Amino acid sequence: MRVPEVLPLQRERARPLPLPGDARAGFDVRRFDVEFWRHLEERITQLGDLGIEADIILFHPYDRWGFSSMDPSADDRYLSYAVARLASFPNVWWSLANEYDILTAKTGEDWERFATIVHRDDPTGHLLSIHNCFDFYDYSRPWITHASVQRRDLYKTAEMTTEWRQAWGSPW
Repeated sequence: MRVPEVLPLQRERARPLPLPGDARAGFDVRRFDVEFWRHLEERITQLGDLGIEADIILFHPYDRWGFSSMDPSADDRYLSYAVARLASFPNVWWSLANEYDILTAKTGEDWERFATIVHRDDPTGHLLSIHNCFDFYDYSRPWITHASVQRRDLYKTAEMTTEWRQAWGSPW
């Protein structure tokens, strides 16, 4: 489950969006669209009823509304709100980003700050990771519970898992 994104074949605007407003007039980054969050909670509940985990992708580069380039205070407010709304669901996993390394509006310091916010605001300690496109994140970071790896070499991914586990000091 992702915050709304634009895919190449998508023609219609995603509805609703996490923040009130629109691309022309702008979005109010101080408020949240309750309809969006209720809809997301319903989907998470339905997935849970089926025994399915919901990997909540908090940021991604496929955005035409400007959510991926909000200022730090808006980012932090959004993350705190998202975690406060969704942390009570037992079937949630957090992904700070899908393809973090092509989301150029964010820095390594931003990702570390985001991880701190999620950890601080999630009283249940759900799984937390960050997904790459080209370059792996440092999966040895103490806040990372698992590697979320996009294949870099179609034929070597499975063969690399032992090496990655050793490099990142992780039991998975």
